[in-house]
Amino acid sequence: MLTGIIVCIVFIILAIAMMTRKLPAILVMPIMAIAIALAAGMPIIPIEGATENILDTVLNSGASRLIGNVINVIFASWMANLLYKTGITDLMIKKAAELGGDKPVVVTILLILVTALLFSAMGGVGAVAMIGGTVLPILISVGVKPLAAAHLFMAALSAGYNVRPANIVTVANICGVQTTDITVACWILCVFDLLFAFIYLIVDAKKNGKKYAFAAPAEDEDLESVKNTDQVRGVRALLASLTPVIILACTYFFKWNVVACYSIGIIWAIIMTAKGGWSKYVSLVTQSAYDGVKDSAPPAIIFMGIGMILTSVGSSTVQTALTPFMQMIIPGSVIGLLIFCAVLSPLSLYRGPFNILGLGSCLAAGIVGLGIFDPVLLAAVFYCTFRWPAQACPTATQVVWVANYVGEEPVNVSNKVFIANWVMTAASVFLVGLLYSTVL
Repeated sequence: MLTGIIVCIVFIILAIAMMTRKLPAILVMPIMAIAIALAAGMPIIPIEGATENILDTVLNSGASRLIGNVINVIFASWMANLLYKTGITDLMIKKAAELGGDKPVVVTILLILVTALLFSAMGGVGAVAMIGGTVLPILISVGVKPLAAAHLFMAALSAGYNVRPANIVTVANICGVQTTDITVACWILCVFDLLFAFIYLIVDAKKNGKKYAFAAPAEDEDLESVKNTDQVRGVRALLASLTPVIILACTYFFKWNVVACYSIGIIWAIIMTAKGGWSKYVSLVTQSAYDGVKDSAPPAIIFMGIGMILTSVGSSTVQTALTPFMQMIIPGSVIGLLIFCAVLSPLSLYRGPFNILGLGSCLAAGIVGLGIFDPVLLAAVFYCTFRWPAQACPTATQVVWVANYVGEEPVNVSNKVFIANWVMTAASVFLVGLLYSTVL
């Protein structure tokens, strides 16, 4: 028990260091993995009689544990850059704005839906800058105030992230389940975020009046930012716009792996937008791949750290030390678990212990190790708490970029929807948790 308490104290100290920005996540993850292993009594180097050691078990095996996720992220970033460079993102946004015509409400709703669709295939701060740099000016031009535009954009982004194949595979691998096991939860969360956006839109309009919320229809010059003279037109343009749908169809209907789905999306996008010499498109695809690797470097490093934590916490040495303490603090019933996660879900912010792509990987691994709950249930519940930081964490790169774009502090953007996000996250935790514990 004492060793387990020491392990938890180490966890809390390093969590506070990261949440207060004393240490970045890329350093906290491996440090935490090593510190937890040391506190549990795992030797640093191989010694006789010990089956596990920090050098081999935690560092070497842990760093490569999620290598598949690193590859998935690279392909996703490659796809995101290609969609932008071929003009497909601009084309989809432009068509949404044109379909809305002189009806600002329709324009806003269509842009929310298109943004969600784009982020179901794209990800990373590069993609946020590409899409946000076009969507946000249009929203503001039709009368949505900058802060409201930021919240609508982030809710739509989060909706897309919830069904993004690369994200789903990552969470599934962390919890040791199949991607198909949490598909229902992913789509439920997507709907939750879209509802969040539409409810926010209605409440904001009623609170501030039509003149404030939708001051004037978009003029032709407002759409200049999304015009691309090199874009294909006609049927090919329509087919090119279906690239994200093609990726989702390959993922959810044919159940192909992430690399295959993104590869098909890349080929589809090239065929539907090819215009000019072949050498031009060879160069474009190559440059998109290089940019994709560059954009995926930060999450790739995070994944190596998460792999170390998962390996450290999952080792027999740490589990032996941690299990008695975890049994004492973790509720033994499903309802207790759901209340526990719902009440403490704000700790998903700042890559805290309920963010599955942050310190939550350590907590999730500890709970899975208890063997009390089905790993599929845990994966679904922790995916619910993940939706909050994806939409409104002050330290998330997408939130920082959007906040800076609209001239607000990231903390202010997050705090304005803090209670709303807490309610929405808690509701999703109970809905998904009860569904997975009784039906799925």
